[in-house]
Amino acid sequence: MSEVDFNQYGYVVIASLYGNALLAIMGVGVHVFISVYSLSTLLSSPRGVMKARAPYIAVGLVIFVLYTLMAALDAYGVFSLMFGSASGQDILAKGPTFDQQWFRVMSTFMFLLAMFIGDGVMLYRCSVIWQDRRWVLIVPGLCYLASIGLGMRVGIPATYEEVATQRKIFSAFIFLSVLFNIMITSLICFRLLRARNIITSVLGTRRHSLYTRAVVILIEAALPVAIFGLGEAVLLALPRGGNTWEMSAQYISHMFFSGFYYLFATLSPQMIIFRVATGRSWANTTDIGNSTTISVESASTLEKGFVPSLQSREKTRIDITSASTTINA
Repeated sequence: MSEVDFNQYGYVVIASLYGNALLAIMGVGVHVFISVYSLSTLLSSPRGVMKARAPYIAVGLVIFVLYTLMAALDAYGVFSLMFGSASGQDILAKGPTFDQQWFRVMSTFMFLLAMFIGDGVMLYRCSVIWQDRRWVLIVPGLCYLASIGLGMRVGIPATYEEVATQRKIFSAFIFLSVLFNIMITSLICFRLLRARNIITSVLGTRRHSLYTRAVVILIEAALPVAIFGLGEAVLLALPRGGNTWEMSAQYISHMFFSGFYYLFATLSPQMIIFRVATGRSWANTTDIGNSTTISVESASTLEKGFVPSLQSREKTRIDITSASTTINA
């Protein structure tokens, strides 16, 4: 069957957009909880702690505001399209100009800005952990800059003739963003696992679970972005279906993956900021050394397998930073 029931397909489109708008509104609720709880925790913290964590909380609030504006603009666009159309065909007829409306352009801009800020936070934290070997950040840094460039291109409204090209550019942008998150997460986890082996050789398994838990949290934060991002990128690269059922299934899948990708792309950095606000992760390079320190003669001695005596542990100390890691990522 090659015929397309445009009226039915139009209803599928508006229903999918409506579901996506509801998901974004629920995401706002999660952002509200994280932001309010983080801010209340910050205000009840000592002055020194407040000064160290305040920049993270500020970044989290900015991401929250941007995501909230995006959700509000999306909801406005969906309801204006819904109540301004008499049938499914009317909805499709407005499609070519819908993405060029001011609220759609602003919504895309808000999401991109929130995502770039969140990725910047992750890049900064990775640079702190790898401060002794900053050269490993060259590829992730270039990937981050390239994603900003592609994001600026994606934010430009496309004409009806450019829709197919725009979808391919957006697909490449998401692939690049997912690749960046995978690289950053892998670099941080590598340092954590390396530190776990070093600490275990000195203290046994008493600190083992701290590193494992930190790695699990990092993976849990990055995995949803990777899964939904890859799904969205693949769907954008696929050609459109040839009948009503194929087109409907493809659009529903596209809305499903895009909705959760937008949500987790902004929630993942918020989860890290939430851990900083609640004192379960470090806020700066000083916190890395204070969070967990081990009394040994040097990091290189540890890596060679030498386990110092209890006396040497008490007399000398090595910062986790010089051992190239920290417990809390």
